[in-house]
Parts: sequence; C-alpha cells; structure tokens
Amino acid sequence: MNQLGNDPGLDAALKRGIAAVDREDYQAGLMILGSYYRNDPEGVPDGLSYYALCLAMLQRKNKEAIKMCENAIDRQFYQGAHYTNLVKIHLASGNRKRGVEVLERGMKRLPKDQILLSLRDAIGYRLPPPIRFLHRKNFLNVHLGKRRARRLRDHPEGEEEESNQKTIIFWTLLTIGVIVYFFFLIWLFFSIVD
Repeated sequence: MNQLGNDPGLDAALKRGIAAVDREDYQAGLMILGSYYRNDPEGVPDGLSYYALCLAMLQRKNKEAIKMCENAIDRQFYQGAHYTNLVKIHLASGNRKRGVEVLERGMKRLPKDQILLSLRDAIGYRLPPPIRFLHRKNFLNVHLGKRRARRLRDHPEGEEEESNQKTIIFWTLLTIGVIVYFFFLIWLFFSIVD
C-alpha cells in the first residue's frame, strides 16, 4: 500500500477506496470513492487522483480525470501517488509522451519517491542521451550512454552525480577535440601535398 492508504487521519471509506485502486480493483474503487467524491469533488485531495484513475479506466472520462489529478497535485504536490495516477491515466489514454512528461515533473519535485521510481522502472523510462544535440544513435552518445548505464548499475544510489556529469562533459569535449584535431591533421596533410 502507498503512503496515502496508511495515513491515520483519513476516513475509513477513503482508505478502502485507495486500497481497492492500489489492487487495481477499479470497479470497487469507483463505487467507494464515487460515493465519497460525488457530492464534493473538491473535497479531501487524498483520494481524488485515485477516483480520477477509476473514472479514466472504467468510464474513459480522461479529460475530467486529468483535471482532477492536476487538482490533487496542486493541493498535495508532495504526494508521489498523485503523479503516478496521472501518468497511468495518460498511458491508458495512449499518450505515453505526456505520461513521461508528468513523470519527469514528479521526479523533479520528489526525486527519491519510491512510488515514482518504481513506476519509472515499470514503464521502461529511458534517460536522455548524454549529448542532447546529437542523435541518440550517434557513436559518442552510444559510447557515453553505455558508460553511464554501467556507472548507474554499479552505483544505483546516484552517488557523486555532479562529479559524474563533469566527467561525462570532460570526456565528451576531449573526444570532440581529438576528432577535430584528427580532421585538422588530414586537412593539413592534403593542403601540403597539393
């Protein structure tokens, strides 16, 4: 169960509804949370994104569900579960790009939130290429990306992230410098030969 379902200050019905949605029993969640939010949709924000997820999954009311999740995020930006539910709504509606954008926004605000981290792993999130202005399949990006993946695998906690970024920048600039120097030598050679 997530953080919201363990909050002792929540109403028992709200806890049951959140627990049902966590089990992916959207029908039960819709019944429980629907009775809770039908009269006061702006009420307690704790279960609002869960109710929105039920609406999106069962009734395909995606626009309404997205607005409700955004409302819950605005009111409780510190709850990773709201971002997770909004990402699930976008993925269910076929908008993976928007889902990844929401996930990134949530990860910026809550970089160590376990719910968001597990969702990132579950959807197969890819990191941006090390050198963003080059294509992902460029030799430098492939090589540096493999090094970054190896480093992340060996140090999953993200230790020394800033020094790693500096190391990537250093090796990138060094590689580009060597390539430029190599082409300069070729140009110089052919200009002398002519």
